[in-house]
Amino acid sequence: MMNGLWLASYILLWVLLIAVAVVLVSALRNLGVVYSMVSNTPAFSASSSPPNQRSRLTKGDKLPDAKWVTAGGELLAASNFIGSKTAFAVVSPSCGPCTDFLRSSLHDGPDPFDKSLSDFITISLGNADQTSEPLSKVAMPANAVVVFDRDA
Repeated sequence: MMNGLWLASYILLWVLLIAVAVVLVSALRNLGVVYSMVSNTPAFSASSSPPNQRSRLTKGDKLPDAKWVTAGGELLAASNFIGSKTAFAVVSPSCGPCTDFLRSSLHDGPDPFDKSLSDFITISLGNADQTSEPLSKVAMPANAVVVFDRDA
């Protein structure tokens, strides 16, 4: 009797171990599928934001005359701000810390130690649809402008 109980518990433990292994492998496979689906969404794909690149600019270099598009479709050039103290914030619509940064910089000013800034430009790496939702949570001051970087 004792021998049969030992054999049954031994077999039951092996069946449970195999079942747990199958569940674990299935969960890891599903996690991989979810990761590949998330990484292919427009908010994360390379088509909506530029690849990670180091800037070719060094401290003291002149900003090239980049052109951005406003929500109204107008072109805005960086050269429009020559001679004025302007803060530029580059944000990604899918970035939570970027939204937090915008919220704090718009509340406290782009530079709390320099209140003489005349303009505050927010450059979004996404399009207007992607950017409107995170920026709707932020109270934009009158001198803040949001532009979209279509050309990366």
